[in-house]
Amino acid sequence: MQKGYEFCILTDEEDIIEYEKEMFTAFNKINPNYWICKHYKIIDNCRFQSEIPYKDQLIFAVKKNNRLIAAAAVNINQNNLMQFEKVGFSKPLESKNKKICEVLSLYKTDKLTGDFFYIFIDLLGFLGNELKNRNFDCLYSTSIERFKPLYTSFGSKVIDEKILDEEKKYLQVNYLNEDKNNKKVSS
Repeated sequence: MQKGYEFCILTDEEDIIEYEKEMFTAFNKINPNYWICKHYKIIDNCRFQSEIPYKDQLIFAVKKNNRLIAAAAVNINQNNLMQFEKVGFSKPLESKNKKICEVLSLYKTDKLTGDFFYIFIDLLGFLGNELKNRNFDCLYSTSIERFKPLYTSFGSKVIDEKILDEEKKYLQVNYLNEDKNNKKVSS
């Protein structure tokens, strides 16, 4: 883990509002045509909110000096339509009879300067460990070409790719409670 950073799960309403505001700024700054920008609820013209209720999400965050600098939201309710299905991918057959979750968003704020790659790797490691502790088997995520190396460096395996909205997108999976040979890891 990077020194001087706090890795946590956001639960406080003020922290969630800051998370929503920073997500709005981050995604609109990079590309206002991203799927999230088109499909998330806009609140007060300055916040994004997923239609997935917060009771079904874990919001993982990195803070420095008590300020949010990076975050990732994970949908932990597999009983509803997954966001990756709304994006255009199908639920993999391999997910049947497994406890699955999905990354909804991953972003950094302008407060994170320098090389954010290692912060993201540590954030993904933090969330992966937390999800393992909650007995999730698979973590799904979607990305565009630009961010695919970040996910694959975390161990994600591309299981599908499609051209959606004139851009190549990937569906990836991390096997959380299995070793590299896809055998269940005993705790």
